[in-house]
Amino acid sequence: MMDRATIESFRAYCVAGTPTKISQLARLTPTEQALYDYLVTNNLRLEQEHIAQAYVRVALCAALSLL
Repeated sequence: MMDRATIESFRAYCVAGTPTKISQLARLTPTEQALYDYLVTNNLRLEQEHIAQAYVRVALCAALSLL
């Protein structure tokens, strides 16, 4: 669930990240890479344990229906 909607929905759970010099990650989609760039530039990390289970369930069901 590396997407901008998730970050924005749970922005209250974003904290300072660990600075990194890694600019490209293997196997990310262009959309995921853009979000990674945003997170690195703004030094943000989402504490994923705070994402509501109902949100995760909906996202997983939506992703699986695309397969």
